[in-house]
Amino acid sequence: MKDRLFYLRKTVLNLSRAKFGIPIGMSDGEIKNIETGLTQLKENKIPLICNAYNVNEEWLRTGKGEMFLPKSRGQEIGEIVKAAAKHDPETAAKFFSSLFEEMSDAEIVLMYEIFKRHFPSGE
Repeated sequence: MKDRLFYLRKTVLNLSRAKFGIPIGMSDGEIKNIETGLTQLKENKIPLICNAYNVNEEWLRTGKGEMFLPKSRGQEIGEIVKAAAKHDPETAAKFFSSLFEEMSDAEIVLMYEIFKRHFPSGE
């Protein structure tokens, strides 16, 4: 498993140990110890890695199957939106604003509630 963890982190995701560890609550040193075989990957960290990086748990544990799980349409849309906002935030904002022009009042209210729930304004 240590070799698969290293391959995933370094070769596929191209992340430092520190960056890889942030979403799973692991330090650079903990990851280094696992990758070098000093310690074993803790059982409770496996689902965290799989969830954070969309990794197939069977692949991580045994090497069998595909490395990544298929992404849902929502995950794919989220990645597209994130990339667009990162690349050109102003154009991304204009695009989403233009979508509302084609929606009914009921659809706009629904979208407003969804956005409000997921992106609170800090009130």
